[in-house]
Amino acid sequence: MSIFLATIEQSLLLLPLVCGMYISYRILKVTDLTMDGTYVLGAAIFARMIDLGIIFALLLSCVVGALIGAIVGLMQRDNKVSDLVVGILASFMLYSVNLQVMGKPNISLIGKASILSVTGFSNWISVLAIISILVILILFFVLKSDFGLFLRAFGHNQKLLQILGKPAEYYRMLGLSLSNALSSFAGALTAGVNCFADINMGLGVALIGIGAVVIGGHIIIKAQENFCVIKGLMSCFIGIILYFLCLNMLLMIGINPVNLKLILGLMLFFTLRSVQKNTVIS
Repeated sequence: MSIFLATIEQSLLLLPLVCGMYISYRILKVTDLTMDGTYVLGAAIFARMIDLGIIFALLLSCVVGALIGAIVGLMQRDNKVSDLVVGILASFMLYSVNLQVMGKPNISLIGKASILSVTGFSNWISVLAIISILVILILFFVLKSDFGLFLRAFGHNQKLLQILGKPAEYYRMLGLSLSNALSSFAGALTAGVNCFADINMGLGVALIGIGAVVIGGHIIIKAQENFCVIKGLMSCFIGIILYFLCLNMLLMIGINPVNLKLILGLMLFFTLRSVQKNTVIS
C-alpha cells in the first residue's frame, strides 16, 4: 500500500508540469525543454516568498513562469531558431537566474508554514488531489474554449490562423506561457511538500513530462482519433502514474538509486521507440 500511496503523491505533484508539457508538445507541437528551468524557478520563488503567504508565493511562481514562457515564445518567433535549441538555451540561462533568486544552491523550508497546515488537511494526497482536480478543470475549460481551438490551430496549421486574421506568434507565446506557468506551479508545490528547494531538482523533468505525455497518449488515445480534451488530460495522469510506479518498483526490488536515471532513461527510450514505431505502422 505504501508504494501505491507514494506513487499517487509523486504523480499528483508532477501532474501540472505534465499537463504543461501536453500543451506545448501535443497541442502547440513545440518541444519545450525550458521546463527544466521553470520548474526550479517556481520552487525558488516559492521558497523565497513563502513568508509573504503561501497563496501569494504560489501565484507569483505561476506569474514568473508564465513570463519566462512568453520570453521563450519570443525567442522561437518565426522558427528562426529551433524550438528544441531555444528550450535548451533557456534552461541553460535559467540556471544562473535560479541561483540568483535562491542566493544559494538549496533552501530549507523546515519550520515554515506549509500548504498542509494552512488547508487543515491531515495528509498530502488529499490536498494534492484537490489541487490536481482544480488544475484539470481549469485546463478543460481553457482547452474547450475558442482560445484552446486557436492553440490547436497553431500546432496543426499556422497558415490557417493567418487566414483567419489571428497572429500565430501571439498564440505561441500564450501557449508557452501557460505551459511554463504550470511547470513553475509544479515546482512550487514540490518545494512546499518536500520542504526544500534545490538548484538541481529540475534535472530531467521535461523529458519525464514528454515521456508521460507520449506513453499516456499511446494508451488512451487511438491513432487518427479526433481531439478530446478529457482523454488528453487523462493521458497525462496515466503516463505519470506509470513512470512513478516503475520508479518505486525499481526501488522496492533493491536497485541502487545511483542507477535509477540510467535504467528509467533506457526504459523511456525503448518505450518511446516502440510507440513511435507502432504509430508509423498504423
